[in-house]
Amino acid sequence: MTTTPRPAELPHTKKCLAESLICVIENERDDEHISDIGFILDAQDNFLSLALEYLNDGTKTCLCPPWEG
Repeated sequence: MTTTPRPAELPHTKKCLAESLICVIENERDDEHISDIGFILDAQDNFLSLALEYLNDGTKTCLCPPWEG
């Protein structure tokens, strides 16, 4: 087996996704344009998708091990 870049269709590890979620939560918490209620609503609807977006666009570096295929 050789190490190749991780395919996009594989899910991120829990450690990788948790780090990205923490980044999203901190950014949303510190955004002065988001109210407390807005934060709650965003958390319910958007934090996971934002965390994945951060990983996909390079805002947050993927921590997953290389995929061996």
